[in-house]
This record gives sequence, C-alpha cells and structure tokens, in this order.
Amino acid sequence: MTYFLQLLAIICRFNYANAPANLGYYEILLDVALFDIDILKPSCVIGWTFTRSVVAQFGVVVVGFVVNFGPIVYDVARDVCAGRLRPCGVYASLHYYDGPYGPRATRAAASVLALIDVQQTTIAFNAFASFRCDAFEGYDAKFLREQPDESCDGPNAAFLIILGLSTTVVFTLGLPHLLLGSIEYECEANGGVHHSHVQDLLGWNFGAFRAPHHGWRIRRIYLSVVICLAATMFDDPLLQIAIALAAVFQTYADHLRNEPYIEPRLNRLETMGLQLVALALLAGILRERARFSQFWFTWVIFGQ
Repeated sequence: MTYFLQLLAIICRFNYANAPANLGYYEILLDVALFDIDILKPSCVIGWTFTRSVVAQFGVVVVGFVVNFGPIVYDVARDVCAGRLRPCGVYASLHYYDGPYGPRATRAAASVLALIDVQQTTIAFNAFASFRCDAFEGYDAKFLREQPDESCDGPNAAFLIILGLSTTVVFTLGLPHLLLGSIEYECEANGGVHHSHVQDLLGWNFGAFRAPHHGWRIRRIYLSVVICLAATMFDDPLLQIAIALAAVFQTYADHLRNEPYIEPRLNRLETMGLQLVALALLAGILRERARFSQFWFTWVIFGQ
C-alpha cells in the first residue's frame, strides 16, 4: 500500500483553495511514505533549498549503493591484494554464472534498483517541479513554485533545467523502460523469466505478476507520473483533479480487465488502493466545488 500512500501524498500537494486546516498533519505522515528527505531537513543548521533537497534525495540512492556494493568491493580488493584474484580478472569475477562474486553483485544491483523504484514518485515530482518557475507580484525575477525563495534566474536556472531533464530522462522514464525492455526481451527470447540471473536482478520487479503481465509495474509508474505532472504543471485544482481522475479510471479499468497479480489477494488490494485514490480525488472536488458534488459523485460511482 506504500504506492497508494505516495499517490495520496502528491494529491495533497494539489493547489486546493479550500484545503482543510489540518491537512498539513496528514501531509507529514504521507511524506514518510514518499521517503521524502525533506522530513529530515536540517534547516536549523543550514539553508535548505529545493536544489539541496533533490541532491539529498539522490544521496539516499548513493548510500544504498555503498551499503550494498561496499562489502563486495572490499572482498574483491582483499582477494586482489592477497593474490587470489588478478586485477585483470576482476570483471570476470562479477559474471553471474562463472564469477565468484556474480550472484552477490547481481543481488546488490537488484537492491539498488528496488530502492530507486520505491522513490520513483518523489523523484518524478522533484524532476517536474524543477521546470516550474513562476512570477510573483512585486518581483522581476521568477522563482520556483515549490520553493518560492529560490530564484530561477542566473546560473541556478541552467542547473535546474539540466537537473530536471536528466532526472526525467534517466530515472523517471529511462530506467523503468530499460527494465521493462529487459523483461520483455527475456520473455520473447527465452519463453519466460526463468533464468536465475534474471530472477535475482529483476524478480522484485515482475515477481508478483503473472504471465503475460510481467511488465505491469510500468503502468503503476505511468499513473504516478501523470499525477505528479498534474500537481506541478497546472494551477487549477479542478483541472488537476480531472487529469488525475482520468488516469486513475484508466488504470482501474485496465486492472479489472487483466487482474495481473498472481495472488487474488494482491488484485483485491490493488482495487481497494485505486478506489481509495479515486475517493480522495472526489473529496477534493466536493470541497472545491460543492455545486458539482452530485455530478462528480455519480461519475465516480458508475465509473467504478
């Protein structure tokens, strides 16, 4: 359910004009599900900017990489120093089937990929937010919408654009599609995802899904990307909600039609999670435009 709590956390960041007074408390709780590093920001020690927040978020991935690969690097270096492994044979030692460190390195890579995946929603939101610079009354310069005290002009502007583009291309879209392509290639070339190296490297990605839906996780990423786009690129809360609802309904319909999970229990949980997100969006509509409540309520009920 972490995935759906992350979606709710982004929905709470929609531009609600009549947000409940206590919404901030829920946002803090939901930000925990986002693994948002801003929860731990040391603003009392240093100035905490949007740029530092994004860099620190990737720092979590760096820490995960060091924790997972550090012991392997240590063991390889020890073997090289002891003469048990030649320096030119280090690469071969990481081969999955023939190298002594292959399975360990593959499982370490899988842990890092899973860590990136669980932060996918936060990474996507930060990437899109770095593109959004608004003008404020009384100021000639433009400032970040998510961090109004950080200017978009000067050298910082180029850095924000590079940061947003690279994050979008590499992490938000590139890496998920690379993994999807690897899974689909394995299915077509070998009749399934049965090889041990594929199971160890990508099992966390496709293991819960039945054939031929091993790549279903990408659809969940599409939903989070659309909701993040709605939250960062649009100002009208009704438009934000309408875009998110359209994406949720499409995902919901696809899920009911295919039921991609192996376990029926997971299919039921997915259904409940999507319904929860739809109801949260409905609650936002009811609060923003009470006169449309009957229309939207009927739409959501019949849509499900």
